[in-house]
Amino acid sequence: MLDDIIYWAEYYLAKRQDHSFRGGWLSDTLFLITICLLFNLLTLFYCVELYLGWDIIQHIPITSRREFSSWLYASLFFIPVLSLLYYKYFRKSRWRPFIKSYSHKSSREKIVGKIIFWSYMARNLGELHSLLVLLQSLERS
Repeated sequence: MLDDIIYWAEYYLAKRQDHSFRGGWLSDTLFLITICLLFNLLTLFYCVELYLGWDIIQHIPITSRREFSSWLYASLFFIPVLSLLYYKYFRKSRWRPFIKSYSHKSSREKIVGKIIFWSYMARNLGELHSLLVLLQSLERS
């Protein structure tokens, strides 16, 4: 399923022609998928917090975007997911065979892959919206 999401994210980002260097959409694809996976993890943490009553996220020392320590702690979450995706999909030795193998799939499998991609992106947008609403409600109380 992650293969479908990565392929179609690359497909739609590669259609944009305003990249200043060749292959710039690959880094955009990598960061888009990484951010989506981090939203999924954050949503999972919030569900565990609400269900068990634990305070997992409140103990993470990310307080402001202007503090250097907050950027360091945020990178501790970001870098493992980013490096895992890079080494599994985006290295030069793996990227071309991945694209070639996906392009040989049947049209039905590609349509299912598109549906998986768009439903995943819509779900992440919904998660982001619900997360922002939850954060605003927590700030008010």
